[in-house]
Amino acid sequence: MLILFMGVNMKNMKMLVAMIFVLVVAVMVFATVPEKGTRSKEASMVVSDSTLIVPGVGAEGVLLGMTLKEVKELKGEPRRVTEKKRWKLFRDVFHLKEIADVPFDMMIEYGYPGITVGLKNNRVQFVIGQSQQRVTSSGVSLEKGVSYVIFRMGNEGLHILERTQKSLYLYKSRGVAFFDDGSNDSIDMYAVFNPSDVDDDD
Repeated sequence: MLILFMGVNMKNMKMLVAMIFVLVVAVMVFATVPEKGTRSKEASMVVSDSTLIVPGVGAEGVLLGMTLKEVKELKGEPRRVTEKKRWKLFRDVFHLKEIADVPFDMMIEYGYPGITVGLKNNRVQFVIGQSQQRVTSSGVSLEKGVSYVIFRMGNEGLHILERTQKSLYLYKSRGVAFFDDGSNDSIDMYAVFNPSDVDDDD
C-alpha cells in the first residue's frame, strides 16, 4: 500500500514539475511580446510623424538602421552628400573628443528644418535635427528648454560636457543627445542614435 501511495505521489510530482516548466516558458515568451510590439509601434510612429523623437529608434521620419535608398524614398534627394572613412559623430561633427562616439562613413543633409543623417555601410547610424518643435515619445517638448527636458528625463545615465558657450547633454544608454549652442538653456540641436552602435574607443 505504501509503495502504491509513493508511486502515485511521484507521478503527481512529475506532472506538477512539467506543468510548472510549461508555465515558466509561456511567461518568458509572452513577456517579450510587448517589447517587440512597442518598438514596432514606435518605429511606425516615427515614420508617420516627423515631429516625434524616439531615443534609440529614430526621428524626423527616419529610422535608425534604414538604408540610404529607404531614406531617399521618404525624404527625397538630399541637398548634400559627403563621404569619408572613419568619421565619428561627436568628434568630427561637434568637435567633442572626450566621450564615447558613433562611427559613420557618409553624411547626407536636407534643408529646412535642418536634418542630417549619418550612415555606416549604407545603414543609418544617427539622425540630427535642428527644430525645437519636436516632442519625445514620453511627451517631453524640446521647446521648453534643457532644464525642463532633463527634469522630465532624469539624471540617470546623463553625461554633461560643457565648453565655452556650448553644452552637450548625452543619454548614452538611451540613444539621444541634446545640444545647447550658447548655453542659454535652449535646445538648438539633438541627435538620436542606437546605443549598441556607440564606439567606446578613442
